[in-house]
Order: sequence, then C-alpha cells, then structure tokens
Amino acid sequence: MSKLAVFYSEDFLGHKAPPYHPENENRLISIHKAFEKVDFYDAEIFEPRAANLKELELIHTKEHIENVKRASETSGYLDPDTYTSPGSYNAALKAAGSLMQATQLIQEKELSRAFCLLRPPGHHALANQAMGFCLFNNAALGAAWLVHNHNKKVAILDFDAHHGNGTQSIFFESDKVLYCSWHQWPHYPGTGWLDEVGQGSGRGYTINIPLPEGSADDILIKSLDEIVIPVLKQFEPSLIIVSAGFDSHKDDPLSSLLFSESGYAAFTSRLIKQNGKLANGIIYCLEGGYDLDSLQKSALKSFAVLADKEVEITLGESKPETVSIEKVKESVKEFWNLNK
Repeated sequence: MSKLAVFYSEDFLGHKAPPYHPENENRLISIHKAFEKVDFYDAEIFEPRAANLKELELIHTKEHIENVKRASETSGYLDPDTYTSPGSYNAALKAAGSLMQATQLIQEKELSRAFCLLRPPGHHALANQAMGFCLFNNAALGAAWLVHNHNKKVAILDFDAHHGNGTQSIFFESDKVLYCSWHQWPHYPGTGWLDEVGQGSGRGYTINIPLPEGSADDILIKSLDEIVIPVLKQFEPSLIIVSAGFDSHKDDPLSSLLFSESGYAAFTSRLIKQNGKLANGIIYCLEGGYDLDSLQKSALKSFAVLADKEVEITLGESKPETVSIEKVKESVKEFWNLNK
C-alpha cells in the first residue's frame, strides 16, 4: 500500500467567516468528521508547519504578504468576497506550509500520496493580491517549492468550478509547471478560455478546458483520458497537485456543473493507475465546495481512492447540448501529441 498522509490543523478553523459566508469553518469540520469515521483509512496525520516569509516570496510579493498580515489583525474584507479575521494569517501560513511539507515528504520518498485538508483555499490568489476567498496560493506554493529547491517539474490539475486564475497567472511563463483547469464557462473570475495557453517559455504549459453549464462526469473523464493524461506522459512531472474544488458538484450552489462524487473518484482512480508512470506522488489540495453534504461525500470518496479502497463508481452524463472537447484538442495539439 502506498504511503498516505492527511495534513490538517485546528488552526484552519481560526479563519473565522462572517455570517452567511459560504467559505466557512463548517466546510472543514464536515470533511474531518467523515474522515474520522473511517479512522482516516490508517493514513498518517500531520500537523502542518507554517510557511515562512522567504517561502511565501517564492510567488507572492512582500507587499501582498504584509497586506494579509495587517488585515488579519482585525476582522474585515480585502475585497468584496475575501475576508480576514484575527486567526486568518496563521491559518493561511499553515495552509501554505501543508503543501510545502507534503511536497518535501514526497520528494524525500517518505510519502507518495497526501490530502491537504485546509482553508483558506488558494487558487484565485495572485502574486500581489488576495481574491475569491483566497489569501495565499497554496497549490502554487507547493509547486514553486519543488521547482525552486529541486528543479523538478510539477503538474497542477484543477477541477474547481471556478478557473484558477491565480495559479495560471503565477506560472504563465514557466515550462516547469503544467497547469490544467476544468471550469464552468462563462463564470467567475472570467478567465480560462482556450487561447490562454501561456507565453514565452510557458507557451503550451497552460491547458484550459472551459465547460458549459450541464457538463458532467463523462466530459471530465473523457478530457482527462484523451487530453490531459497524454500530455502528462510527455511532460513527465515529478509531482501532481490536484486543486480539488468540489464546487463543481451537481448539488453545489455556486456553479451549474454536474460533477459527482463518483466523477471525482474516477478522476482520482485514473491518476492512481498512472502514479509511478506519470509522477512520484499525488497531493490533493482542498479548494472550493460549499454544499456541506456533497462536499463531505466527494472529499471522502476521493480520499478512499487515494487509500486504495474499493469504491462504487457510476458516472453522470452531460446534457445533450453540451459542447464536445474537440476545440480543446485542437488548441492543445499545437503543443502536444495527443496520441501518446
């Protein structure tokens, strides 16, 4: 059995949400309870370390870091969506630190799989700006740590309903990090169209799969099998980080995609089968997901697959009017051979 770990801290609950805000402590509490009921599938539990200033500066500006720290002295908002409380800075440091710690342990072959059960989420955070509930970009920091310290390649796969504009922006000119995103289009934050492929040495290392309302598990898995896995085989990353945004679930109030817990499990299973061929390790990093029931079920089913447990998978089908992925293929074929 592969070495599996969970990174979790009670400090993540110190990021206190204002009343009625969808990104609140109950999200983590619900998942943690579900994991507890199965004894974490015997995974090792880590209290994550806090990221330090030098590590945050791998991708974030000093001004942004200081803004988050200062804002966290009181309760308030950094933008219309993104709040802070007196516990937010510490929670954000540990969220970032959990990705770096998991990445380091995989690099040292102490682990092969990890689930970072964290908040605040990260994939909207830009180098110089908090955005979309996100303070620091956790997944990007994990990737940047491995690139900076070991000159390794990393793939970030993001199935959150909202495009990870922060992650894309941070690595847009890099050929060390491959960013692939499945997201509802059009939708917040308004980025992530087919023509956003990277620039300079990063051209071809951003793959966007914009999906219309009603897109379901079948299109997620088809595009993974026919586009992303062939690209991964050629890119040969040392690590795969999954920005696991479960707000693409059919029951989530913040999107109109129709993914299910079975779809996420199938996605995870495909990566597990390729693990070792594609990468040395896989990290799941929690992003969105705001319906507590579907969030809990989705996270648990993906975690079960990471733990090599047998799960039942029944894929949902997209609405008939949903567009195909042929336009995505045409865009990607300019840079990659999809027949691998």
